[in-house]
Amino acid sequence: MVAAKKIHDQAIDLVNSALEDIKLGAAIEIASFEEVAENMVDSIFRNHSALTWTVRW
Repeated sequence: MVAAKKIHDQAIDLVNSALEDIKLGAAIEIASFEEVAENMVDSIFRNHSALTWTVRW
């Protein structure tokens, strides 16, 4: 569960950063989103019940 919390925190930070970049008219770093998405998918494959939590949020 610690790994999932870390990934969740990374995703929240990334979205907040992207929103700030949008407000400033800056480019968004897509590679960062790809990395977080890969980490989320890996987490779900490691723990199938993680998918349940993903859809609840």
